[in-house]
Amino acid sequence: DDPSARLKRVSVRVKPPQVPSAADFERVLEDIESQPSDFAFESAHFVAFLAYSGCRISEVRCITWSDVGEKTIAVTGGETGTKNREARHVPIIRPMRELLEAMHYEGAAGPMFSIKSPRFAITNACRRCHVEPFTPHTLRHLFATVCIESGVDIPTVSRWLGHKDGGALAMRVYGHLRDDHSIRQADRVRF
Repeated sequence: DDPSARLKRVSVRVKPPQVPSAADFERVLEDIESQPSDFAFESAHFVAFLAYSGCRISEVRCITWSDVGEKTIAVTGGETGTKNREARHVPIIRPMRELLEAMHYEGAAGPMFSIKSPRFAITNACRRCHVEPFTPHTLRHLFATVCIESGVDIPTVSRWLGHKDGGALAMRVYGHLRDDHSIRQADRVRF
């Protein structure tokens, strides 16, 4: 007799991620940049890069200037690879283009960032700005949410994020809509 045969499978409940509003994100970004630390600008750029690319923090650590193309950024994950071991290309959206232009200098080569994580900068900025605390991974959720709310289809967002399931995970996790977006979409419905 197998005692586990009578056990029922527990369903997994996916809680929608809480992402900061655009205004809160901008306030946190400006606060990080305004700090007197030697790494303030690099931390702010790292935070913006995470938000504008949807990359995982481990992937951003491995991105070099040679990975930046005309229209896309090659995300390889370095020697250890990406989470699913497949390289992908993330499009360079307008804010990312502006960020790359601000960061670029003559002869730029090698890794884009020397710091390992902007986690402490984010945490301290959230506290100073009285914003609900978030992590570097939350910026991946922010990217996906903004893309979906901007009308990018879920399979495309899923590919940009490096998901291999054609959008099933993205639909479950990012299929939520912020209330204000939901109201704006409801206004578009015509009978």
